[in-house]
Amino acid sequence: MNLLEYYTVDKAGNQEAQKFSVFSLDLKNPASQAVIVHGLSGNNGWYISPVSLTLNGQDQESGLSGVAYQLDQQTWQTATTPVELYAEGLHRVTYHALDASGRLEVTHTLTVAIDLTPPQILTQLPAELTYGNLALTGLYTVTDAVSQVLTTSILLNGQPYPGVQSLKLGENRVEISAVNGAGLSAKRVQIILVTGGRLYLPMIHQER
Repeated sequence: MNLLEYYTVDKAGNQEAQKFSVFSLDLKNPASQAVIVHGLSGNNGWYISPVSLTLNGQDQESGLSGVAYQLDQQTWQTATTPVELYAEGLHRVTYHALDASGRLEVTHTLTVAIDLTPPQILTQLPAELTYGNLALTGLYTVTDAVSQVLTTSILLNGQPYPGVQSLKLGENRVEISAVNGAGLSAKRVQIILVTGGRLYLPMIHQER
């Protein structure tokens, strides 16, 4: 708060009564913050649940007028309630504060990444075989449309599968696991029954 006192004097030395003017100067921009109040963190900066965030602002001079935000390049609006993010993918929250004198702070941007779905494992593994050898590599696919597949592993009867391997007679347990970039995991187990058949070995030529 500033006080200005002033008066006028004429050439004859007459002085008018003093006058007063009170005014304020606001030379500082307001400030705002985005605070995530609900959301389950995954890996690599991803959230694996819906996210709720609040936008707060402060101004020590003329007072805060409000905080405005724009979600995913939609219409600007005033933040009066928490911002709720439910959809999967990358969300862009742009926001800034405005004070009572009309000063606007520099615009901030917050990116929120949400992935709610584990990887999808699709297989074409047979339920029954009459041969002992099988290449499993081309008989399954692992996909993830949001944070992408990070790791994939396959076990045959509890052991790492090398690529092509003989299956034993009886039940063979195939276990395929995958983890996406957000840390969500998926597993698919399938039993392959080997009922018999022949395993043909390479012919050996003997020199005479």
